[in-house]
Amino acid sequence: MATVVVLAVVLLSSGRVETRPADAREARPPDVAASLPVWNLAGGTRTIGAHADLLSAASPNLYEVAPDGSVVQRAQPAGVVAPEQLELLRRRGVPLVPTITNTRDGGWDPELIGTVLHDPVLAAAHVRAVTELVQRQGFAGIDIDYEDLRAADRDAFTAFVQDLAESLHAVGKVLSVDVFAKDSDAGYDERNLAQDYAALGAAADQVRLMGYDWHWVTSGAGPIAPVDWVDRVLTYAVHEIPAAKLVLGVPTYGYRWGPQGGELVSWLQAYGLSEQYGVPVSWDQTGQSPWLVYRDADGIERTVWFENAYSIRAKLELAQQYRLGGVYLWLVGDEDDGLWQVVEDYRRGVDTGEVGDR
Repeated sequence: MATVVVLAVVLLSSGRVETRPADAREARPPDVAASLPVWNLAGGTRTIGAHADLLSAASPNLYEVAPDGSVVQRAQPAGVVAPEQLELLRRRGVPLVPTITNTRDGGWDPELIGTVLHDPVLAAAHVRAVTELVQRQGFAGIDIDYEDLRAADRDAFTAFVQDLAESLHAVGKVLSVDVFAKDSDAGYDERNLAQDYAALGAAADQVRLMGYDWHWVTSGAGPIAPVDWVDRVLTYAVHEIPAAKLVLGVPTYGYRWGPQGGELVSWLQAYGLSEQYGVPVSWDQTGQSPWLVYRDADGIERTVWFENAYSIRAKLELAQQYRLGGVYLWLVGDEDDGLWQVVEDYRRGVDTGEVGDR
């Protein structure tokens, strides 16, 4: 492969976007992007303000696809006004690469985006709408997070990404695409087949690999991003996508499981449960993940697996070993404060050292 256009470096003084060849990867630190969830946009904005010097991009989850191919703003929590949050982020000086999702009424809608992708008129309208949004708002680029697509959507999704990349590049903007983790082309289910790693990696400037939710709300209890699994996923990914374009998604949250399934918990909530019920936080050596078990006031057993600075460090070390373009943190706003020292060390290319209790 002769030359590869990789991750964008936004020159804040001029507002221009410069791309660097892959052999310039060693000349600058790896990228660290932060994803802001729609339900904690205000908290995520505060976090980014406190650590702006460590971040290369901020991706607020602000937009979703409409049936006519247009892009609409996602519903925000009461009291949160998206334009105000965007202005606050701009003041922090972190390049904005917002995320567009195929969500509707709070859930993923593969039929919605499938209809748009398979209709040439709607697909073209969607490309135009995204490009116009990025230009109008002065974003550095856009992040596409279209989930739960079907195997039959594979070629249409690839064609859309190729067309969108061409459109954005023509106006000096960048494209990031989110993909599910897998260790083969077929992966674990149909949604993995919808994503052609090699083709997407050739078209996009950045491929964000969702290296999390190995266990999640509908599974049994277990580690969210065990390093042995992440290692397998990266082994496959770097054979399909140039490592300099690949960005590892790193979770900062946890899940609590009971008889009725799981629910999202933050790092702070996980440690709060440990203190409330007087149980220790244990450490899974294989997966490099913290966990705890307790019985609630009704005597029901609950199991919590989560991420802290120590478990995140293990995944950043993998990103270093595979010489990836960087990492992105999903999500910021309720994370372990200790992870920011780990992030700083990762960007400097040094050993992360001790980060406190596991």
